[in-house]
Amino acid sequence: MGVIVLSVLLTPGPESVSLLGWELPGSCAWKEILGLRCPGCGLTRSFAYMGALDFRAALQQNWLGPLGWGMVAVQVPFRLWCRMR
Repeated sequence: MGVIVLSVLLTPGPESVSLLGWELPGSCAWKEILGLRCPGCGLTRSFAYMGALDFRAALQQNWLGPLGWGMVAVQVPFRLWCRMR
């Protein structure tokens, strides 16, 4: 549930994300060291765009982002249902 809440709080930008006005540092060591994009590059921004319900921008950042975000989002009601059973 924290991932979904955090994705709503993050503000995505073209190359970074910010949390409540504070720009967060890049988290991809592959990109920082080699200067190349890895398969996971853009996932944080994609999740942030999904938190803002901007599906098109999320897909442009990383096509796995909306899929992963959806899988996490489905877990919230499913886990609540399991606990209530």
